[in-house]
Amino acid sequence: MDKQRRSKYLIAVYLLVTVGAIALLLIGVNYTKDPIWQGIWINLATGLLGVTFLFFLVDRFFLADEWGLSDRIDQLVQRLELSDRPSAQDFFTV
Repeated sequence: MDKQRRSKYLIAVYLLVTVGAIALLLIGVNYTKDPIWQGIWINLATGLLGVTFLFFLVDRFFLADEWGLSDRIDQLVQRLELSDRPSAQDFFTV
């Protein structure tokens, strides 16, 4: 999977989890009357938001330069195709 497609999928997953956390937060604030359950829903939502935000920052800033194995192989193949290959006569010198 190329880098651009992977980043689109990751952003979609982050947005989906964020929407789920916001839904949990709204459930906790608006639809729950028991203070214990309200606290549980709000804590779950804020924890999920915090983890999502942390993973987003780590992925964007700290892992941005990390190359996948397929990217490395593609670059090595391009280098081999562009390099000058020595002949066998240059190898066998007398």
